[in-house]
Amino acid sequence: AILYAGQSEPLGLLHDFVAPAWATLFVLRYLTQSGLAGSLAPYLMLPIDRRGLVQRMTALDLLNLHTGLPMLFVGAFAISTLAGPFGAGTATVWATLLLLSLVCADLLCRWLRLRPWRFAEVRWALIGVGAVIALDLLTTQYLPTLVRIQLDATLFGSVAPLAGLTVATLLLFRAVTYGQYHALLHPEATRPRALSLGRFVAGRPVRSALRLELLLVIRHRRTRQLVLSSLAFAFVYPLILGGSESIGLGFAMGFLASGVVAFNYGPLMFGWEGRSFDGLLVRPTLLRDLLAAKVALLGLSVVGVVLVATPLFWLLRPHLVFPTLAAGLYVLGIGIPLTVGVATTNRTALDLSGSMLFNYQGITGKQMVGGVIIGLPAFGVVIVWKTAGLWIVAGLGVLGLMLMPLTLRLLTRRFARVRHQMAASFRATV
Repeated sequence: AILYAGQSEPLGLLHDFVAPAWATLFVLRYLTQSGLAGSLAPYLMLPIDRRGLVQRMTALDLLNLHTGLPMLFVGAFAISTLAGPFGAGTATVWATLLLLSLVCADLLCRWLRLRPWRFAEVRWALIGVGAVIALDLLTTQYLPTLVRIQLDATLFGSVAPLAGLTVATLLLFRAVTYGQYHALLHPEATRPRALSLGRFVAGRPVRSALRLELLLVIRHRRTRQLVLSSLAFAFVYPLILGGSESIGLGFAMGFLASGVVAFNYGPLMFGWEGRSFDGLLVRPTLLRDLLAAKVALLGLSVVGVVLVATPLFWLLRPHLVFPTLAAGLYVLGIGIPLTVGVATTNRTALDLSGSMLFNYQGITGKQMVGGVIIGLPAFGVVIVWKTAGLWIVAGLGVLGLMLMPLTLRLLTRRFARVRHQMAASFRATV
């Protein structure tokens, strides 16, 4: 209601709210909705057609609270507000369109839960798509505008939106019933899984390595000071210097806010472990998992800062929200892998017990040049193309997220090639 306080007309308010409400309900479905496995079990020993059983049970399972409760409101709104001026038939078509959109959300959720999440490319692609949708809902709102156009067209007699959504619903229903039937025949190949951040982003070895990375930050004075001071700069500088409406300056402030922790801590990631680097190499963990943990640590720092900064900027510096989100995506997809690559040039074992103030131990020209290479192209794109440049930068970040498995393989090859040289340099500087 706060976001749409400027809307006084209830139909326009509802049409604008459909897209974010659909996205929110979809996330809630994925987190809480269960599959058909338990309800089908009692019928599997009966001499009945399993394919038909799956189809009938799936159709019945679509009648649930996630769909029913929103439709109670939609039905009441259609009767009270639309039936009079637009006619009962048009109000019915409008309500049916919203009902099918909820059914599509249900079926899409079931289809995603049936996927055998073995390939990291699929996980990262979904993260990228979800990030783009969230970015649009929070800023430019192209998707809500498109949804409103289709709903308005339905009220003025167009049946094309209803026809298109009906076809999409039937295709999704067929895909879901086929997937569930295949899961009955081969339960070990496709097993629906509940959502968990660790399982969605990384495997158990990566989580163990990530825990050690976090402990390294928490337990040592220099790393703690570096991270805490970076967090302070992430919020103070944009609030003080971000008063200008310039898109270029807004992107600079967003880039600083989202990436300051990653860019201050990340370029020295191996140097922090320089005094125990030999132990790192003999640890029973794949090199790829070690690098994935470092990428995940920097990624969590970016996501955490953006999640806190976005509502704060929304209240105090609204023009910084879109640049901050675009910069955050760019840092996640492009900046972090390049930062970890720069960290493979570390050759000095760092003293973690000292203070960070005026402490330039381990910092070389390579880290500085690497920072320029990471940020300069994005700034150039935004300065030249303004708002379109923000979308280009965000798109590059999403592309980087989708290609993250390939990036990790390249980083692993690089680290495997230089690790013994790094270990010898660290031993010489202890």
